[in-house]
Amino acid sequence: MIALGWSRRKMLRRLIIIATLATVSSHTASISSLLPIPNRQRQEQQLYSETVRNTRLEKAILETMPEYREKARSNPDYHIWYYYNKVDLNGDGTPELLVYLRGREVCGTGGCNLMVFQFNRSSYRLISDITLANNPIIVSGRRTRGWSDLLVYVVGGGVQPGYYALLQFNGKKYPENATDGIRLRSYRVKGKAYIADDIPRNPGILLPTD
Repeated sequence: MIALGWSRRKMLRRLIIIATLATVSSHTASISSLLPIPNRQRQEQQLYSETVRNTRLEKAILETMPEYREKARSNPDYHIWYYYNKVDLNGDGTPELLVYLRGREVCGTGGCNLMVFQFNRSSYRLISDITLANNPIIVSGRRTRGWSDLLVYVVGGGVQPGYYALLQFNGKKYPENATDGIRLRSYRVKGKAYIADDIPRNPGILLPTD
């Protein structure tokens, strides 16, 4: 056994520690590219929802839930809040609206409703109503049948661990349930994240009851 002086032993320990840390750091970096990163930290390009009421949009939303006004007027527990962003999903130069709803009637343990509206002359037409979605809504640069692919985080409601689901346009609409999308495993999510709000801190815009 070779006897080493105190200073040499100290230097050797330092070299071993540095080598170990470098190995751990490299291993961690390789794993992190595969493991799901919390959805609000995945995207460099994040857009928060609009803060100005959109009366045309509100009218379009209310047309999909005719009983809302009566219920919400008599019981505030039925109130619904909405978040929205404008984004051109089909490349025609006119932005569609991504709308995320919050409230007991539109949310469950697995997420809330996501709606996609298309502008049609002077009003908005519902393209898709997707349940069990979680924000942010990621719009991919890839398209299916002319419309941008959407990615949403699916978690809760018995789904553990969470995962990203790829929602593709079928020529008429997107899947009606986020869990019907393509489950992505080792996938590096790319695109712009819309409605990237911290929901507990931003209550959204109250859907009117009058």
